[in-house]
Amino acid sequence: MNEKPSITVLYDAAEDVEKAKAEEEGKPFPLAYAQVADALEKRGHKVKAIGVTKKIHSLVALVEKDTSDVIVNLCEAIACSPQHEHNVVGLLERISYIQHEFDGAALVEEFIDGREIYVGVLGNDRPEAFPVIEWDFSKVKDSLKIAGTEAKWDRDSEGYKAPVIFPEDIPEEVVQGIQSAALTAYQALKLSGYARVDMRLRQREPTGEVAVESPSVNAKNDKKPNVKKTASTKAASVEHGNSGATHSREWDYPIIEVNPNCWLEKRSEFASAARKKGLSYPELLEKIIELALDRRPHVAL
Repeated sequence: MNEKPSITVLYDAAEDVEKAKAEEEGKPFPLAYAQVADALEKRGHKVKAIGVTKKIHSLVALVEKDTSDVIVNLCEAIACSPQHEHNVVGLLERISYIQHEFDGAALVEEFIDGREIYVGVLGNDRPEAFPVIEWDFSKVKDSLKIAGTEAKWDRDSEGYKAPVIFPEDIPEEVVQGIQSAALTAYQALKLSGYARVDMRLRQREPTGEVAVESPSVNAKNDKKPNVKKTASTKAASVEHGNSGATHSREWDYPIIEVNPNCWLEKRSEFASAARKKGLSYPELLEKIIELALDRRPHVAL
């Protein structure tokens, strides 16, 4: 029997600091890297975790000396996200902070309204798309309907309390179009292993306007549609109606970003979608390791 490959997990060292703060306040703070390490160790892998700081040269030296079979990077990039919409001062302050702290460029993108949906992708040459999953912000009233810092970490915020669902109101042909777009983006960027494609979902009226609607699966239909003019990025026509009367709409799903090292906490959107597809958390992690080793055929599970 072949020995299981050894694993080094890279994670943001700031997570340990935030966990200590949370514990002082009596709040839970799940550590994704600890969950990944624990799951892989229980499957027979030797795992060590390295906290990454802003000392890049030290990290490079550690990686060069590392003897593990696979290095799993759980660190994420920093995004520009001011707390309030149209807050130019806040945006400029955030850009300045990133440039000063990380000595690099900051990427600023246009805000696109819509339902927050994700598509996980797993695979190398023949990737597969996971079921579409949605962070349902339709009940959020007092903050931006996006997965920002407040929604991710502030347990008292509306966004944090918003449920993650598998929407049932999206026509199957639209679901297939969303998954196809995710796969196309994944392959266009020449990714391998795994990634999560973040998208917005909207409906286009026959007039050319886009209506952002609440998902019927959660009966969150009391939200007023946010309507604005926009150009279609990707759409599929769908007919609705009874007794011969039809109403044509198009579904619009622009891609916001492709995250090649998305959050791997066991309750994350990516892991949840994998479970929906039939992969347990440990199985998902081992599949990611296996895909990484596919590029080193002399090492096998």
